[in-house]
Amino acid sequence: MRSSGFPDIKTLYGILLVAAVLFFTGCAVRPAGQSAALLESPVQTDSAQAMLQMQHSQGRSKTSWQLLTIRALLREGKNQQAADLFSQLPPKMDDAQQLEQSLLAVELKLAQGDFAGAQTRLANIRPSALKGSQTARYWQGRVTAQQDKHSPALLRALMAQAPLLTTTQEKQRNIDATWQVLTAMTQRQADAVQTVVDDKSLQGWMALRRACSDNRGAPEKLRAAVSGWQARWPQHPAARQLPTTLVNDMNFRPASVHNVALMLPLSGPAARFGRAILQGFESGKKVTPSAENSELMLYDTTARPVTQLLAQAQQDGATLVVGPLLKNHVEELLSSNPTMNVLALNLPENPARRDNICYFALSPEDEARSAARHIHKQGKHSPLLLLPGSEISERVARAFADEWQKQGGGAVTEQRFGSLAKLKASVSSGITLAGAPVTVSRKGAESYRRGRVDAVYIIATPEEMGYLKPMIAERNGSQSGSMLYASSRSISGTVGADYRLDMEGLQFSDIPELANNNPGLKQRALNATGNDYFLARLFAMGADAWTLANHYAQLRQTPGFTLKGNTGELSASSGCVITRELPWFRYQKGQVVPVE
Repeated sequence: MRSSGFPDIKTLYGILLVAAVLFFTGCAVRPAGQSAALLESPVQTDSAQAMLQMQHSQGRSKTSWQLLTIRALLREGKNQQAADLFSQLPPKMDDAQQLEQSLLAVELKLAQGDFAGAQTRLANIRPSALKGSQTARYWQGRVTAQQDKHSPALLRALMAQAPLLTTTQEKQRNIDATWQVLTAMTQRQADAVQTVVDDKSLQGWMALRRACSDNRGAPEKLRAAVSGWQARWPQHPAARQLPTTLVNDMNFRPASVHNVALMLPLSGPAARFGRAILQGFESGKKVTPSAENSELMLYDTTARPVTQLLAQAQQDGATLVVGPLLKNHVEELLSSNPTMNVLALNLPENPARRDNICYFALSPEDEARSAARHIHKQGKHSPLLLLPGSEISERVARAFADEWQKQGGGAVTEQRFGSLAKLKASVSSGITLAGAPVTVSRKGAESYRRGRVDAVYIIATPEEMGYLKPMIAERNGSQSGSMLYASSRSISGTVGADYRLDMEGLQFSDIPELANNNPGLKQRALNATGNDYFLARLFAMGADAWTLANHYAQLRQTPGFTLKGNTGELSASSGCVITRELPWFRYQKGQVVPVE
């Protein structure tokens, strides 16, 4: 029977290990040097071993072991114990111990989910003062504090971390994360990073980004471009270990689109919607060289039940179904459990997760989520939603509020405005921005605290916006235009120079095809739909549906895969729901300019 007075083998091994480190690194040096050598070492003893050493030590040595114990507790996920022990650190420590305390303060904040607090503490640490394993921990803290937000700061942290990593797995994770940030950036963001940081590693990454961007969607050309890049940059870290998603793109084998069944309402009240999508789909098909041998089979969802059309399409040899468009028809399709691959053109309330079904819709909820991300990125804290009194407003409010809280924001308020007649009647009295909190389903959401509104997201027609903006200015000052944001609903082909001047400062989102920075695509869509902006958006959706059909397998198989579409930057979330990131614009002196 083992005596309880003796340490077990594991504890004894840990003590001997640390003692060996102290012997080899601290021999013939002063106690302060011994302390620094211990704290800078990569030794990872467990908290029980470190605590035992702390209890049997005195003076500076005791403080060093206390710091190592805190590090071990954090590594083991014992955050509260670590915080308690951190609060007991002595006020006087040598330089090495103070530096370790600063790093532990960062790691403690990260463990508690206080990313802003961690960034504040990181700003007070000079990387050049760090030694040994502390440098790697510092840059890992920088990476973690960015919360995977695709920013220049995260890119710089990942690149600084790369040379410090030792294992193949660590290096691959770093390369994959770096590539994800690079490919998520706009060209303007990437150019800005390149001008700030001038080094060979970054130049190599940017060259790889350009090579892949120019050849995305064409695996053979992509493989040739990457091979050429590797020959030009043989010493680059990514030349030896390519990003995982890039390897997947190079090995991609597209799904067959030789026989596409396009299911749309081609008769009845919704026929004009179906025809606009059909025109866009055929337009996208025409500009694809590989589409010459593709056969398009049309099925009218108004004429026959969707279940019958699916059976007919399968009999006709269809390899992919695009559609249906109306929500009730999508639900009918889901209930029939189709065996073919499907790109549905609407999103039901509870989309079924199936391996053979993706969902693509032009939903105002998508715009609301994009708006929440955009407004949060601009540093706003207290947004209010100004919405019409309709059922769609409920869904928009929930989508915005949910995304706002995912971005780290608090409660969101909403306010409804009445009919156009009521707006006209009350225009001289202005409008007070004082809404009620939006109820969302997310657990742990911050409780509502009324604060000064610093951003207003508006869903309104151009005519409604013409009254709302001056009404807001009446109560909130003439400079209130800079706090206003609108959905694409406020844009139509009828707005002229006077409207643009009246909307000074207002930011709005719109699909790239109709944005003023691409007049060719815009005119193509408007010409096809008789200058109807709503139908032109469906035209753009049809063109993107063709593109998505051609990349169906990548949407399913390649995490993080994105496409620059006519309706926005497209990517697939969990369950293969296609999401859209929209560009933003601002009215400035009667002109429409991109928001930086």
